[in-house]
This record gives sequence, C-alpha cells and structure tokens, in this order.
Amino acid sequence: MTSGGAIIDAVTKLREQGATINHVLCVIDRESTGRENLEELGLTFTPLFTKSDLESSN
Repeated sequence: MTSGGAIIDAVTKLREQGATINHVLCVIDRESTGRENLEELGLTFTPLFTKSDLESSN
C-alpha cells in the first residue's frame, strides 16, 4: 500500500452499503501516506511487512 487510495474508495463504498469496517490488513506497507490516510477514517492499519523490513533483509 502506498497512499491507501484504493482501500479508501472500497471502504467508503462498503460503508455506504452498511458495512462496518474498522481494520485494514495489508501485505506490504510502502511507508508513504497510507497509514495516516486510513487512520483519518478511523481505521486501524496492520501491515504484515513494511518497506523497511524488506530492505533490511537484503
């Protein structure tokens, strides 16, 4: 995830349909603005890995 734009679009549409979404799980956080953007919507964000994790494993 980079900015979280696609996730924000999906969460917005799902919430409009009555879904309760509080948590987002992603595989790789690219450590851009995504976390902040999701937290602004009241979402908890959990990445399995971060860009830093992957760079340090090289």
